[in-house]
Amino acid sequence: MNGTDPAMPMLTHLTTQTQQDKTQPRHSDGFTMISPIESRRSKLHMMVQKEEENIQRSEYCEARERHLVELSQAKLQKQLRKEEMNRQRRQAEEKEYERMKAKQQENVREC
Repeated sequence: MNGTDPAMPMLTHLTTQTQQDKTQPRHSDGFTMISPIESRRSKLHMMVQKEEENIQRSEYCEARERHLVELSQAKLQKQLRKEEMNRQRRQAEEKEYERMKAKQQENVREC
């Protein structure tokens, strides 16, 4: 064994040939099947994954923004309801005060 194995060139030749066979079109029943080029396929796969991640990120951001908007709207509506209830309460109190005032004036007139 001097470091050169006579079977090695044959094995290298077979490996290269099988790699070429993988990329060569195969014909069968009137159809031609072309095997994908793995480097292009993996690049495409990575690109698709990145696009999907970007879409998910943007959807997450949009959902978060919608949630914040809804939250602020809910706070505003709550504040408006509270102000309306206070206004109605003050109005009822004022009406009751005017009714009592009128009753008291009537009592004074009777005396």
